[in-house]
Amino acid sequence: MLYKNDERVNVKEECPDEFKAIQGLPSIIRIISKSRKEMNPSGMPEPYPPSRWPFIATVEDEDGILNTWSYSKAAVKMVDGLPELSTKGIWVYDGRIIVEPKKDVELAYFLLYLSPICRSGLFELEDLTKEAKAKVEELSIEAELQFLLFGKNSPLNKSESKLRLLAGAWGVPNADSLDTNMVKIKLRDSVLLSEKNYKVTGRGIADFVNEANQDDPMNVFRSTVQFAIDNKVITFNEKEGGWFFIDSKTGEQTGYICPVLITQVSQKRDILISFLKYKPEAFETMKQAIQLFKNSESYRDLSWPELRKLAVEKGLTVQPSEKRADVERRLHELENTSL
Repeated sequence: MLYKNDERVNVKEECPDEFKAIQGLPSIIRIISKSRKEMNPSGMPEPYPPSRWPFIATVEDEDGILNTWSYSKAAVKMVDGLPELSTKGIWVYDGRIIVEPKKDVELAYFLLYLSPICRSGLFELEDLTKEAKAKVEELSIEAELQFLLFGKNSPLNKSESKLRLLAGAWGVPNADSLDTNMVKIKLRDSVLLSEKNYKVTGRGIADFVNEANQDDPMNVFRSTVQFAIDNKVITFNEKEGGWFFIDSKTGEQTGYICPVLITQVSQKRDILISFLKYKPEAFETMKQAIQLFKNSESYRDLSWPELRKLAVEKGLTVQPSEKRADVERRLHELENTSL
């Protein structure tokens, strides 16, 4: 119940503009101290000392007349023709109070338009329904992530190749050789970390869900880059501040790819991907280096007689005294020439 100078006030009839504004508010709002949004060095909100918010206020009207307003939640008794009001108010322990404007228009009116505490400029409104909606959307997208990675009927559960492709695209090391369950767990961790650092990465859970449900050419691109990193076709040299190619025979750095500033080391993979995306000739060179690596790997699976036979088929002459390492080197040189 709302009173002005001890007389009951009907907000809808006597304050139509404010009543309309209150009706336009969300169903649940929170009036919160702005200091609650400030973080102290420990990373916690600044404390707000417990205080009592009185349900009585003296407000000057447009004519300069002071009027005493009061609010009472309970029914009031009349004593000698005047309402006996309890204006003790309410204790607020953490700098915030929740209000349902449509259920208690009078309380909403008192707090928003009359209370000196709320009108001090140190408080603001928060839409709890909007917060709830945002939270539900966040949980829904997280549930989709869980389903895609761990659901029995998930499309990724039916396509191991796509699962591993996505894992490589999201920076999971050695996604091609890890156990499938380990791939899923590491992929989830990678997506969640990217979501946590979204302002830097620009990719999060929603992006993963979209990529899992449709083919994205960039996934092949990113996965190819990760394969090159995993198999040391390329390497990052923090001391020299950049990415380099690695000679598949000697294991030493060869060609320079792109720089990474010392302040950007945590983003080095993203920087590399961005560089290669806009420098297709560099990406093509990397693909050729990957092919050389794959060829060299395939030689290791061949027996010595099989390797000599392959060399002869490719037009090389193999001497009886020639060593395996020399034949492999000559095959590499032949491939380098043909690329």
